[in-house]
Amino acid sequence: MELVERLKSENGKNIYFDGGAEVINELLKQDLIDELIVLVIPVLLGNGTRLFQDGRPEQILEFVEAKTFDTGLTQL
Repeated sequence: MELVERLKSENGKNIYFDGGAEVINELLKQDLIDELIVLVIPVLLGNGTRLFQDGRPEQILEFVEAKTFDTGLTQL
């Protein structure tokens, strides 16, 4: 996570990160995420992985908007 901390300290625009639940949870634990864009895909396969795992500090999130697409995908 040193890379994310270094990038955030430099001049520039947003850092876009696309990753799985384990990486996202580690970034959340270290308070390195300013904005989350969560995509909900209406397909169930197996048990899946929880996006928000136990053992991280409580964080207050503000819901901004939801977009839906003809494919059934929802972006939060």
